[in-house]
Amino acid sequence: MYPPAVALTPGVITARRTLFFVLVVLTAFLALAMISSAFLQNGITPTELVLLILYTLLILWVSTSFWTATLGFWVLLRGGDKYSIGRMPPTRTAAPGGPPPRTALVMPIYNEDPSRVTAGLRAIWQSLQETGRGEEFEMLILSDTRDPDCWMQEETNWYRMCVDFDAHGRIFYRNREKNIARKSGNLEDFCHRWGGRYRYMVVLDADSLMAGDTLVKMVDMMEAHPGVALIQSPPLPANHKSLFSRILQFASNFYGDIFIWGINYWQLSGSGYWGHNAILRVAPFVQHCGLPKLPGKEPFGGEIFSHDTVEAALLRQAGWAVWIAPELKGSYEELPPTLIDYAKRDRRWCQGNLQHLRMVKTYAPDQYRILYSAAEGGIYHVAFYCDIQVQFDEISPAIRVLPLAGIPPVSPKVTINSMTGQGYYASQSIFQPVGPNTNVKYEVEIQAEVSKRLELRLIPDQVAKQVIEKLVKQRLQTITDAFIERTMEGIHQ
Repeated sequence: MYPPAVALTPGVITARRTLFFVLVVLTAFLALAMISSAFLQNGITPTELVLLILYTLLILWVSTSFWTATLGFWVLLRGGDKYSIGRMPPTRTAAPGGPPPRTALVMPIYNEDPSRVTAGLRAIWQSLQETGRGEEFEMLILSDTRDPDCWMQEETNWYRMCVDFDAHGRIFYRNREKNIARKSGNLEDFCHRWGGRYRYMVVLDADSLMAGDTLVKMVDMMEAHPGVALIQSPPLPANHKSLFSRILQFASNFYGDIFIWGINYWQLSGSGYWGHNAILRVAPFVQHCGLPKLPGKEPFGGEIFSHDTVEAALLRQAGWAVWIAPELKGSYEELPPTLIDYAKRDRRWCQGNLQHLRMVKTYAPDQYRILYSAAEGGIYHVAFYCDIQVQFDEISPAIRVLPLAGIPPVSPKVTINSMTGQGYYASQSIFQPVGPNTNVKYEVEIQAEVSKRLELRLIPDQVAKQVIEKLVKQRLQTITDAFIERTMEGIHQ
């Protein structure tokens, strides 16, 4: 018998996370005390101190996994979690007779096996039609493929799929001209070009496979909870042949549910995003999840590898809920077939985790680091970071954004096709009621100084200044219009 559904409260979130972290830290402390006592018998050498530090980090990781699995096992013994997204009472019911939401199934691909990709997409589309709600979905193949033979085969397979399912105008194919920012850039291009057409999008990997019933349930969950921006389905490994991947597949199927329910127990509405087999609300994703190219060299700089983790954090920071749904079945993926392939994937994930270190910074509630980012002409990237403090004057009334001093600046960097550095930003918005209307006086100042690369020094300063001023004015007009519009919406609310 399932536990009764109840509404989630902040107190429940705090209590569960406090319990979890106390258990993790206490277990790590006891384990550390045991090994420290062995070292202290003859004194601690520098080598033993290093080992002790490494052991502390390792035992924290092991302890986290242990208590996640233990809590998940306890939840399953009780018949599930009454606070899971699948059992939460809906906060909104669909209006009778209203049009159903339109959902995009998007699959970014890059030099993948066209036959495998098409087979998975055909299976997903066929399963959707069998639910009787296939008309609510559209499918988009977002290709970054550069290999010409692979590219042509992708287009041929797409056309055959459209013909076989009579799905012209519902299944789309696009090959991007420039592969900018890998997968995250591919999705960003889709969102800015066609995202306004859809309320939701389901992100798939080239090896993803999802049942039509699962996709329909995900849409229904999003409709029932308008404060949720992302729901992650837990994919199970499938379609493996090598001994290594078969072992992983068996292990995941055997005790994967324990970990998923354990993750849901303490993360709740602050869960993560795994980059695929998940449904996202397009509007908040577009508004809050734009990713910059980090300054500096790899592994800390460059394009963000673990973009999914950052995107989930940005959604949570903006006040949206992010859930994992343990109840959802019918979601599958493929794992690396060999140990070497698995290590390569872990290497990419480790690099993404290292990049997170320079993205974590603590500011006061009214202090922010903002990013001015643009890709002018699709080829030249501009990124300026500005540290600011926001003040609200209730008497005027006015909103003032002032430069924040005392923060270490971003190191400047200029290449032939990119520019990164520290900027200066200041603005004020003064609101003056005039009858039923409100006049807004808006002033903004933005500056940035970077050194010119040797190849660019051949361009006269006056010519470069005119080009830059034109680009910045266009961008500032867009930023200003959006800022005023959102501010007015907040005032009226």
